[in-house]
Amino acid sequence: VKLQLEVPALEPTSAELIGSLRSPMPTGLTETRQVEAIVLENEFVVATFVPELGGRLLSLMDKTTSLDCFGGELSKPEHLGAFGFGGLEVTLDGHRRANALGPVRAALTDSGLRLSEVGARGGIGFDVLASLGEGAELCLEVRFRNRMLHAVSWNPGLLWSDRGWVVEDSAGTAIVYSEASQAGFAIVSDPNVLRHISHSAATCYGGLRTLPPRWGETLRFSIVPVSGLGRARRVTLVAALGMSD
Repeated sequence: VKLQLEVPALEPTSAELIGSLRSPMPTGLTETRQVEAIVLENEFVVATFVPELGGRLLSLMDKTTSLDCFGGELSKPEHLGAFGFGGLEVTLDGHRRANALGPVRAALTDSGLRLSEVGARGGIGFDVLASLGEGAELCLEVRFRNRMLHAVSWNPGLLWSDRGWVVEDSAGTAIVYSEASQAGFAIVSDPNVLRHISHSAATCYGGLRTLPPRWGETLRFSIVPVSGLGRARRVTLVAALGMSD
């Protein structure tokens, strides 16, 4: 599907940079751009990805309430600076990637949607396999690989826009919820995967570590929509996982 979005404007040559060692950089301005989105849908959720904007998960709609778990609106670029934008995105080092608003490769396969970035700056490439289970659960398998002949700094995980979320973290599950929009999401993983949670990020480590040369690692987690649960104090692990029944 095609979407009309107001996004940070990139350098004019950015469309030519897929697979190159130079990532497109924002100009500090905004523009209305038509982008191609890829939708995964089952009986419970609708997940919308935009490969042209770093492969981000732009929205995850809970069909039981018709609410977007990211609040139903994109973050305004003027509030977050040149790199500001909404949705959920992959981070390599705990910060926004240089190519977070540029294009990545995308392909629909029998296993799900595959998104890959192999040529951006920093030396680490990644490959995301996104798929839907039988319930209200978006499964993400993210494979990272250091392409360089030397160790590189990294702290992998997920980023989202800080918009006044209430965050609870317990036993490998982070619940991110907004009372104002009555919507949010749970990130479910092994307790040893995403161990550091804030209001805008879930990462493996509290700071930078090193990834050995030519070495790779794989992270697996699920995103579960949480919506229509009232006040934040009612948003618990049991309530969140109940949405996937």
